[in-house]
Amino acid sequence: MISSWFAPATTWCLTATPVSVAITQSSGTCLPKGVTPDHLDQSLCWRLKRIDRFLAPSRFVKDKLIQNGWETAKIDVLPHFQQLPPGPPKEAAADAPVLYFGRLSPEKGLTDLLQAMQHLPKVPLCIAGEGPQRLQLEKMADSMGLSNVEFAGHLASRELNGAIAGARFTVLPSRAYETFGKSILESFAFGRAVIASDLGSRRELIYENQTGLLYPPGDVEQLAKQISFLHDRPELTA
Repeated sequence: MISSWFAPATTWCLTATPVSVAITQSSGTCLPKGVTPDHLDQSLCWRLKRIDRFLAPSRFVKDKLIQNGWETAKIDVLPHFQQLPPGPPKEAAADAPVLYFGRLSPEKGLTDLLQAMQHLPKVPLCIAGEGPQRLQLEKMADSMGLSNVEFAGHLASRELNGAIAGARFTVLPSRAYETFGKSILESFAFGRAVIASDLGSRRELIYENQTGLLYPPGDVEQLAKQISFLHDRPELTA
């Protein structure tokens, strides 16, 4: 059996303090070290014993699982796929905004992004998405006088595709590990470069000065510099 069912596994392995995992098929046990059977959903053990191959969406995920005790030989990397639009990418308009699209929640680093935009009053930013942090972010943008920031809310698939295609480039300021970062692929599909925090699997997709730029997670000053650099050089994002 081949499985890409990674939610419980990545919960153990992608946290700030990873939990080591021990699997002993001969004894029929598959518990993280220090965890008793009462602490773990036994259906997970039942499934693990019957899986021959795990598919990780990135090398980062595979490495994390191996670091935490999973068997190397059973894990292969199979990245996500992305459907391409019917035509070639179009050049962005001169006044095209920078785009963030995704969930509006603390781990996504949007407070860093708003602080960076405070240094870039002439650069328009569109934030597309919904989440528990939206009201806080809107208040923050208002208190900082960020007239260059627009909150577009949730966009349906066709609207989102239009927003990506109409952006100068996109930004992913997340402070959390991403198992893959599919928004990067979605941006690439429309010929848009990506500025992203250098964390988790992002480096596997973003090649510096080729498909985008990376910056240290949480470094607001560097994020602002990277946004300014690409915005002032439209020929690099064409």
